[in-house]
Amino acid sequence: MPDTDIASFEQIKIQQAIVKKNKAAVMAKINMQGRMSQGFRLVNRANLEQKLQRLRLKLATFEYKNLANKHQDQSMLDIMTSKGIINNYLDSSTSQKLDNKQLGFKSRNQVANTQLKRRQLFLMFQEICEAQEELKEFAVQIASVCRGIVKQPPGAYFGVKDFHGALDKITNRKRSYDIGDLKDAARMTIIFDNLEDMIAAKVLISLTNEFTQIMHFQAAMKDRYRTGKGDNFKYNCGATDAGYKDIKFFLKMKNGHIGELQLNTKNMMVAKKNGHIIYDVLRDGGTLDKPFTITNREVINKVSKNMNDKWFQFIKTRVPKAAIELIEIRKIVKRLNDNVAKNNLSLTISLQEIKSLSTVSLLIYEQGDNARVLLD
Repeated sequence: MPDTDIASFEQIKIQQAIVKKNKAAVMAKINMQGRMSQGFRLVNRANLEQKLQRLRLKLATFEYKNLANKHQDQSMLDIMTSKGIINNYLDSSTSQKLDNKQLGFKSRNQVANTQLKRRQLFLMFQEICEAQEELKEFAVQIASVCRGIVKQPPGAYFGVKDFHGALDKITNRKRSYDIGDLKDAARMTIIFDNLEDMIAAKVLISLTNEFTQIMHFQAAMKDRYRTGKGDNFKYNCGATDAGYKDIKFFLKMKNGHIGELQLNTKNMMVAKKNGHIIYDVLRDGGTLDKPFTITNREVINKVSKNMNDKWFQFIKTRVPKAAIELIEIRKIVKRLNDNVAKNNLSLTISLQEIKSLSTVSLLIYEQGDNARVLLD
């Protein structure tokens, strides 16, 4: 056999091996019985076009009583149909290659995967909204029995994660995620005055059909307060790296969609309100073992808005152990504001600044786990 024929034959064998490997991976994604998931959604183009047309008609003729719902629907239609908007959900290298029409295999695959996720999310969005409404009623019933207060997230359709935020999560933030991994689009929180009432709610929820359907998955509950005993001990886990604690349930709603219900104390929620901005900053840093640069406009705007004099005063008085690190964080914010004034929407965080931010975060949540010390 000539050398050229041998080379061609070997190349064919390699391509066949790649196809076989990819087929196994795809089938593993579709068959998700072994893990908790929303399931892998196949896209029917005729169904997709029908739903897009119904959305256009709704925006043109429906009298919205809630403007947030209208804004969400318009945003969703824009993301689905506007030319070039796909770039917002690609990494910068792939986006540039797409604009220059120089896509290689890897970047072409990312574009196709992002387009698929966008379509899957659109077809699933009505299901998410239905689950959100049911989850709210579920939370209200639990709160009424266990002396809690329901906290509905802001936004459209009873507080669902907005379409852009959900798509951003499974593309830019968690590119390895499939649509089935998006389990916090329908979400609700119940807040309690004390740990005892929260534990009572946890026990009650553990007995509901919404939980018992998926309780065989260890990920069905995360108890960061480590209150579980007996059969529920397996759900105990530690605080996040930032120090935050909660009790998180995943619940299966009547339409089959999985929603997220968080339980927490008022004191820890105050800690979360003040500590989350640090999480927003550090989230862009990956493993946090080297300096990194923030270019995400949303994060930069959040830091500039929320790390203000009121925030610094709160941390200074309620988290006194953080006094030294606060000096370093003030320098970060000043540097950011100077950059913004020069129309430079970026911020580089050094290793020492990563350490200071991480320390303050841990100290905030340490106080959040300390009775009512953060409350007025």
